[in-house]
Amino acid sequence: MRRLILLPLAVFMLSACSDQAPAPTQPIVKLTPAFQIGTTLPTEVRLTEDPAWQLQPAISGDRIVWTDERNGNPDIYLYDLASSVNPIQITDTPFPEVTPAISGDRIVWRQDQNYGDLVPNWDIYMCEYNPATGDCPITAIATEDEDERSPAISGDRIVWMYEAFADDVHMYDLAAETEVLITYDPYTQAHPGIAGDLIVWVDALGGWDVKMCEYNPTTEECPIKEVTDDEARQQGPVVSGNRIAWYQEQPGHTDIYSCEYNPATGDCPITPIAIDPAKTEIHPAISGDRIVWEDRASGATDIYMYDFASPVNPIQITDDPLAQVAPAISGDRIVWMDWRHGNPEIYMLELTPTFGDELMQVDSYLADGSIDNEGIGNALKVKLLAAGAALERGDVGAAINMLNALISQVSAQAGKHITVDAAADLIAQIQALIDSLS
Repeated sequence: MRRLILLPLAVFMLSACSDQAPAPTQPIVKLTPAFQIGTTLPTEVRLTEDPAWQLQPAISGDRIVWTDERNGNPDIYLYDLASSVNPIQITDTPFPEVTPAISGDRIVWRQDQNYGDLVPNWDIYMCEYNPATGDCPITAIATEDEDERSPAISGDRIVWMYEAFADDVHMYDLAAETEVLITYDPYTQAHPGIAGDLIVWVDALGGWDVKMCEYNPTTEECPIKEVTDDEARQQGPVVSGNRIAWYQEQPGHTDIYSCEYNPATGDCPITPIAIDPAKTEIHPAISGDRIVWEDRASGATDIYMYDFASPVNPIQITDDPLAQVAPAISGDRIVWMDWRHGNPEIYMLELTPTFGDELMQVDSYLADGSIDNEGIGNALKVKLLAAGAALERGDVGAAINMLNALISQVSAQAGKHITVDAAADLIAQIQALIDSLS
């Protein structure tokens, strides 16, 4: 039975959240052959190769979702590294489905039920993906007459922005079958994010600050606290664990900030992440100790990362003259929207891939022409990443099957798009991996 709970309004200022001191100047580290993370070099993988637009990627573990326009109107698509069939179409309706978010097996998005009318009616939908069958049965989450936008999900909980008399934040708890009104105020509360019990958003009350609450499922209360209290406009908050990130609008540029919430003290001391007045640093995403964002300078837009566990920051992830935008991150994997082929496509980079040496060998053969087709080289890298993902899950049999399929693919291209010598070398390397796993 679905219940709607209205929470009492109370706002507290987090005591240690206003000391935004300038960050020290640090060198930018690029992910090039001169720099290694762990023991292997990262390698980019192109996940989509369709001339239509692929937009708004999100990632959780082995699974990447995005908005895809290959069928004429926007649908939600999934790429599952554990699947041998990709991509997987999640939605197939005459209505636009956009802005997906994902947590484990669950995917949420917004859908315009009034598509074609002058006034849209955006609703929130969800499906739970079954990797065994490939099915993802759809459930309606919020279908009021007013608009529901900006969905985010963490485990059993979904949050979104509800546009009625004012824009408020709502949450639905799938386990409790309870809808909770997190904010109720005549000012706008927008762009919510969620991680476990923590919910964040931006609030127009007092001037576009980041606010948060820690939901208590026992009492069904979520007392509101201010994260920032600054004259500058704060936007795009995201949260992972107890760490929050957002961007701040300054005259002529934007900056990235973060704070780590301490539940015991209620403090969330702010750390400047990227505050270069010559750049626009925008749209952060977060996973654990890592924050990624778009970095716009001199007409180029690249993806950068800040890693709290790294001795050097920031780290430049992409370096292409065309735009890389809208990053998302889950653990070691970063995805983004990439314009290098003339239309936006989805790319992925794994910071510490299991089969990093073999991935680098494919890149090397692409660079020297031993593999003369980018699509074939990319397909080989995708299979290597999928085999590595299977091994990380402890599914050795699936990893071996994927590696055997990779050998078959290389053999089929030997003397065609892969030179005979390069094919023999790759097959020997892959067979050695299989032997070590058998």
